[in-house]
Amino acid sequence: ASGHLDVRVPKAFSNEMERTTKKKPPSTTSIHIMFTGYDEHSYSSDRNEKVSEIFKNLLPYPEQGRIFIGFPTHQTTGCSSHLAARLIPTVERESIDLVDKTLAVYNNEMLCLVGILCRILYEDEMTQISKLYKEIVGSSINSEDEAIKSGREYFERKAAHALKHFTYKPSTPSVAVGRIAESQFYSCSAKPISILSTRGVQPADLVRLPNPEMEAFIKTVPVVPKIIMEQCDVFIKKAKENLKIMKEIKINDVFMELQSRALTIEETVALMKWWISYRTKENPSDNDIHQFLRLTIVKLNDNDIFPLSKARYFLNAS
Repeated sequence: ASGHLDVRVPKAFSNEMERTTKKKPPSTTSIHIMFTGYDEHSYSSDRNEKVSEIFKNLLPYPEQGRIFIGFPTHQTTGCSSHLAARLIPTVERESIDLVDKTLAVYNNEMLCLVGILCRILYEDEMTQISKLYKEIVGSSINSEDEAIKSGREYFERKAAHALKHFTYKPSTPSVAVGRIAESQFYSCSAKPISILSTRGVQPADLVRLPNPEMEAFIKTVPVVPKIIMEQCDVFIKKAKENLKIMKEIKINDVFMELQSRALTIEETVALMKWWISYRTKENPSDNDIHQFLRLTIVKLNDNDIFPLSKARYFLNAS
């Protein structure tokens, strides 16, 4: 992907930059970022033994990409994309100059634009996944159809690849390079980053981190799929602890689930096991208990349902 930029700077800034680099800042410039999607990467990996070292270096994933300024530098990007841009290097021409006052401003602005372009690439990939996910998987929650199950797994792996690709790690030798791009990657849009959930692509703040005790009965609340939890653990930790855009699934999410549908007998058994465990660890309010009883509806068969609030007795299995 490429971004084309108009460069407008004050005359004093232009003069200072010319004094330092012996060149005026360009009137226009461009940045180029390489992103390889899941399908292309899988295909190239399958044929990896037949690909020369020259072309292997074009695909840094899962390692970090490098910055090219007409020639390769030692500076990594922080994510798994190579970057080609007219960034200004240090005197040694091996890393990006973030020390000189004037050059630091110029390079910082360029790196911010890199972060924006990376976000555009990522969100475009999520848009494509969302469209196909709706067509193939749809809104099914308990489908045993092999085509749907296979499609769901494929999209989860595809989404995990994109998310892992753009999850920033400390860049080297300058950590600041990756930090600048990453900051803009997350802050350039008022909308939180998109992520594939068990209910399709959603803004990350609407997706919950899973609780194994709830897995059997939480079907309509968007939850992070197992594949993404396993492959994108660095992002998950960052989203929860640093960005604070993702939360553990809570009792209010359980109420949303119960409000949306009647549960099967098997799901109700799992729900009651969780509820017993929850009450031993937490101290639910009277309102929470009332909500739980009011919202829990058991589907006995195709025609009959039973509200838990009407239960008066239970069978002691012991």
